[in-house]
Amino acid sequence: MFVLLPSLAMAQKNAIKVNLPSLAIRNYHVQYERKILPKITLNLGVRIMPKGSLPMQSTLEKYAGLDDPDLELGKFEIGNTAFTLEPRFYLSKKAMKGFYIAPYARYATFDLTLPFKYTYNDPATVPPQSTTKTALFNGKVNSFSGGLMFGTQFNLGKRVVLDIWWLGGHFGSSNGDLRFDVALPTQEERTAVENSIKDFDPSPFKIKYQVGPNGAVIESDGPWAGIRALGVNLGIRF
Repeated sequence: MFVLLPSLAMAQKNAIKVNLPSLAIRNYHVQYERKILPKITLNLGVRIMPKGSLPMQSTLEKYAGLDDPDLELGKFEIGNTAFTLEPRFYLSKKAMKGFYIAPYARYATFDLTLPFKYTYNDPATVPPQSTTKTALFNGKVNSFSGGLMFGTQFNLGKRVVLDIWWLGGHFGSSNGDLRFDVALPTQEERTAVENSIKDFDPSPFKIKYQVGPNGAVIESDGPWAGIRALGVNLGIRF
């Protein structure tokens, strides 16, 4: 009997949850929550999105005005990994049930392939002819941000929990670099790549770039922001 007492005391202090809506856009988001004080828990979230084509590409092209062929969304790829640490302060009588306020910190890495279409007169052809190519820049953008979120957690039976994020947002900074490691043997082609980068408006991010015979590199830095809303997380308490 006395051997069971520690186990009973530890019961119902942990929960593992999965974000259900994020699965529809190739995002696998898992959380581990642990009670540390009567009304306070510590929540660790891990999100992994394998690199691939832009989610809901056809919808963005149709409704967001991104159907410009120069954008070549079909060649744009994105993946990301994020770690979120958040203490949760429950306003109910005990932790892991009811309304909560959660300040949080998040570190995220985004794996990108960014296409730049460029056109130049190819001197290798006689007479020189206009040639169009696509420079695929590959690299990572890292961000660190802090924010605040509001949510509610419900018990669905003895062990099943439903955790809903109502509204949250974060703000911070980011930096990264993207590389195009393909030879650009002629000045005409290098100039065309450079002009294509110049036409790209990454506001509010700032970019620096270099174009040379062995390819090109883009470095970026700037603010970072995001919204967390209507997250539906289903899990098990133990």
